[in-house]
Amino acid sequence: HSDNLDFGESVPMSISFWIIKSSSAEMHVLGKRSGQNNCTFQIGSSGNSIGIGGYPIGWWDELSMTSPTITETWTHVVFTFDGDMMSGYLNGTLEGSSSGSSLGPKSTVPLEIGTLQWGQTHDLFDGLIDEVGIWNRALTEEEVQFYMFTPPTGNESGLVSYWNFNE
Repeated sequence: HSDNLDFGESVPMSISFWIIKSSSAEMHVLGKRSGQNNCTFQIGSSGNSIGIGGYPIGWWDELSMTSPTITETWTHVVFTFDGDMMSGYLNGTLEGSSSGSSLGPKSTVPLEIGTLQWGQTHDLFDGLIDEVGIWNRALTEEEVQFYMFTPPTGNESGLVSYWNFNE
């Protein structure tokens, strides 16, 4: 665990990743959750929707977007948060935003990718995830579009974690 991942509440951040789901079932993609009622943030998906939220603020629907192809083809997903405005992008296009947003409480629990612990169980993601990037600031729309086709090199402003899963 890195202190650079201790975000929540109104701390700015951005998360980007590629995803393709193998089913339309409800599942978690990634997040930080220490139990049933304590969640810094979680990204979840059900059917063709994908969203982000925290708990007790909300489940994964602080901001939700719909992609008709998320279970058929690779989709680039980015959520940005500047401390007030939450924005969501699919394949480089702004799909929604919400002001007055907040994540759940700050937490030092580990970030989980492809699963999320809640209560007594872990929820496993059914599909593929690639190129997960986390920044400690809100990316601009231009940066969202740039990083969609050009992976970070590791020295970008605000980049705190990046997993390309190319091993």
